[in-house]
Amino acid sequence: MEELYIGTDIGTTSTKSVAFNKAGKAIYESAVEYELNTPNAYIAEQNPDEVLDAVVTTLREVILQVQDISQIKLVSFSSAMHSLICLDKNNERLTESITWADTRSYKIAERLRSSSQGKEIYERTGTPIHPMTPLTKIMWLNEEANDIFKQTAKFISIKEYVFYHLFGKYVVDYSIAASNGFLNMKELDWDESILRDLMIDKSHLSEVVSPTYKDFDLLEKWQEKLPFLTSTEFVIGSSDGVLANIGMNAVKKGTVDVTIGTSGAARIVHNKPLTDEKGRTFCYPLLEDHWTIGGPVNNGGIILKWAKNELAQSESKKAALENEDAYTYVTRMAQSVSPGADGVIFHPYLLGERAPIWDAEATGSFIGLQMHHKKAHLLRAVMEGILFNLLEVLELIEAQGGDIKRVYSSGGFARSETWRQMMADIFQLHVSIPESYESSCFGAVVVGLLATNRIDDLQEVSSMVHHTNEHIPNDDYADVYQKVFDKYKKVRKALHG
Repeated sequence: MEELYIGTDIGTTSTKSVAFNKAGKAIYESAVEYELNTPNAYIAEQNPDEVLDAVVTTLREVILQVQDISQIKLVSFSSAMHSLICLDKNNERLTESITWADTRSYKIAERLRSSSQGKEIYERTGTPIHPMTPLTKIMWLNEEANDIFKQTAKFISIKEYVFYHLFGKYVVDYSIAASNGFLNMKELDWDESILRDLMIDKSHLSEVVSPTYKDFDLLEKWQEKLPFLTSTEFVIGSSDGVLANIGMNAVKKGTVDVTIGTSGAARIVHNKPLTDEKGRTFCYPLLEDHWTIGGPVNNGGIILKWAKNELAQSESKKAALENEDAYTYVTRMAQSVSPGADGVIFHPYLLGERAPIWDAEATGSFIGLQMHHKKAHLLRAVMEGILFNLLEVLELIEAQGGDIKRVYSSGGFARSETWRQMMADIFQLHVSIPESYESSCFGAVVVGLLATNRIDDLQEVSSMVHHTNEHIPNDDYADVYQKVFDKYKKVRKALHG
């Protein structure tokens, strides 16, 4: 009977658990969604107990699908980054999970980013100064919610919260630790100088460990719900972003992982840490000799959702009546317009932006509108604008890590053939789409295989990743898109610097 390995991805709006076989094929899976509380433009929190329940539920549902529990040899974890939960001395919650999307610390981030101290912090940690980071969130708590700050005995992420409740340990992997904004890149440990500035010390934080760390025993209270055998090994894993690179085989020089889900990111893997002189890209450790360099964007598929809802309401209703997916209908409208959207350019900063501009207050714009433009032009401009924004990120990381030859991409956008081909044409690169969209879950499994000595090197992932769609750039569109992209950047610089 074949061995199975479970990857669990703790996301911002859902948790997924997927069981893979040794060949990298997804066999069983389960997903549970939960709410993100956004009462205003700045707050973005979630209930960590709902997330914990989702982790337990998805693991249990996968277990119940497996024919023989002895098939499950390991469980490894992925998680979203930059969350913060405050616990008191009794390990009770003082806050909800403050997610990466929470921007209440934006004024502090602006102040720090414009200072010499901010530059020094970035160079030591590889994490851009931004309200997404627990670094600025803790500073905000000290200034704006000091009663909570003073009561806090532990500052942890949602992943650490889950691990504490499942295993009774406060541990954190390199990548999640780095996303806090105060992990020293050279030492791969908490930066004592930054902790002093925050007025906290190591006792307030979890122990930093390698992603291959696997010294875990499930607490007795979970053993009935999660009846794993004692031979099943639990591996801490890493963050969703760096694991996506592994899960899509974007680990070799010259390859890049581009993900477009609700948000998006572009990432390369390098054998040493690299930073950007202007602090525009992140550098997170995966393993001691593997570093992920890239840039996250706020404005991914959620912007196409906005365009569908606000620009194509009647078309979406028509699609529903015809039992057709609304996004398929909308992207077909966009496909009816020639590349470049007949002069309409869209800057997708409806949610502010992280990379490449790092401006939490940036706003979106349509440029070049004329009377003859229709909905289809606007929809195509939206899709192109999201990709132009990511292309700027690609230019930044290419300048750091060398020429990019091939794109491995995943996320909800990959369901659209139109959008996939548009990516190849705008990037002018070969784009490969993996068979499984759950690249972070699979990346976690690969790290688990490495941790349990089932593979010797991350490069072995190449035989386990299967691609279902390949897109070659259309050379005829290269000049058109280059001219539009040049104008896109010129307008962006005029509006946002």
